[in-house]
Amino acid sequence: MEAIISIPSGVFKPYDGVSIAIVVFAKTSHGVSRAGGRDKVQFYDMQTDGYSLDDKRSPISNNDIPDIINRFQQRHQEQDCLHTEQSFIVPFDEMKANDWDLSINRYKEIVYVDRVNQNA
Repeated sequence: MEAIISIPSGVFKPYDGVSIAIVVFAKTSHGVSRAGGRDKVQFYDMQTDGYSLDDKRSPISNNDIPDIINRFQQRHQEQDCLHTEQSFIVPFDEMKANDWDLSINRYKEIVYVDRVNQNA
């Protein structure tokens, strides 16, 4: 397993509003990855695919797909990304400790900003 890309609900509207994930696997030969095996998986939290997430699916300027491709091609540079970022690396040991839960919400850290006291 190389990467898991979390796709937001609404991408398949108006037909379905479910959120999905794309799992990327490495091609193997006799159970061994050509790259020598992976002990980490890249997670990417896609927010938009270039279209609105409502039933109309109108084109918008924001599109994470080029960034997803770029970060996947350069995933060796993602090693130091924090779990608060849009893309980050999760070791297999951490996934195993979480019963192999592949949901990005299990690993992504949310940072809350206190806007009330921010101006004080």
